Amino acid sequence: MVYAREAIVNAEMYIIAPHQHVTFWPQQTGKLRRMTASVGDLPGESKPFDFSTSHCTMLQMDNKVTDLQQ
Repeated sequence: MVYAREAIVNAEMYIIAPHQHVTFWPQQTGKLRRMTASVGDLPGESKPFDFSTSHCTMLQMDNKVTDLQQ
């Protein structure tokens, strides 16, 4: 499971199962839109990353590496 949310106060948390896509409407309206993510039961969240363009993001979470693909 991946847990993702926009990097803003009181953002909704999205729970994303493997091979699942989630549709959401960003609350951020500027050119730079940022999210954070956490993976499975690992503690903590990623550093905020840009989601305003399509890309593949590699995240390091407590010495474990995973990828989020858009």
